[in-house]
Amino acid sequence: MSILINRETSIIVQGITGRAGEYYSRLMYRFGMNIVAGVSPNVGGSWVLDGKVPVFDSVANAVEIFPNVKAAILFVPAPQALDALYEAADAGCFSVVVCVTKGIPLHDVSKACRYMDSKGIRFIGPNSPGIYNPGNALLGVFPADCAVPGNVGVITRSGTLGFAVLETLKAAGIGVSTCIGIGGDTLQGTTIVDALALMDEDVYTKKIVLIGGVGGLEEERAASYAMFSMATPVVGVLAGRNFPKNRSFGTSGAFIDGDIGSVDKKELTFQQLGLRCVSKLRDLPRVLETYS
Repeated sequence: MSILINRETSIIVQGITGRAGEYYSRLMYRFGMNIVAGVSPNVGGSWVLDGKVPVFDSVANAVEIFPNVKAAILFVPAPQALDALYEAADAGCFSVVVCVTKGIPLHDVSKACRYMDSKGIRFIGPNSPGIYNPGNALLGVFPADCAVPGNVGVITRSGTLGFAVLETLKAAGIGVSTCIGIGGDTLQGTTIVDALALMDEDVYTKKIVLIGGVGGLEEERAASYAMFSMATPVVGVLAGRNFPKNRSFGTSGAFIDGDIGSVDKKELTFQQLGLRCVSKLRDLPRVLETYS
């Protein structure tokens, strides 16, 4: 079973007629996800995905026809992302909203996070690869064949590194229950600690891989939470040991200020709290096997 979504979850795709929106919507549709509608301003009345999915000008118009829709995913350009997120929140029917868009201004992300929280919506992102449950559910940009079903939960800030970890586990014959990509920006709608709490409550998840990297203190907070508030064992994968200080890279969250945000500092925190972590992917399967 999957956390937050399953194959029956009805989905609206915002930005479905854009290049990325249509491409990944097609992959999700082929996976078997229940995409009921798309939204793109000024394109309402058209159809996509070989004429199977209608397009509406607004989320409000879409939910008039599909009032029971439960999830939305955004492939909307950064300048329009805040308005699109407000529109999704105001629909009043979504329990989960995933934002794939990267490059959203920090102030806009802060507004979106507060607004989604006020509406009781689980907001994943921005800059998120989505949610993936091998063999059951896919809401995002994960390759559909990068993992096999199992009992290891995966939480990742980075989409690319997350894909690499899933492939490594698959090659070692280790299956995955659910992978949640929280996004690599400075602010996230769902933090690592939030995702850990979700997986700790999931009866199908027996071990958790936490994929972290440079920037911020999220991994340190997560290590403390895992040690003192969780029953499920957590193994860290920390990437970016040679990342240069005082320089941002890739995402707004990847920044080292002094030793704050460095992989060495994060790894030290894990070790002091008695948690296992690896810096080389080839070591991950061996460490996971030490937990029954």
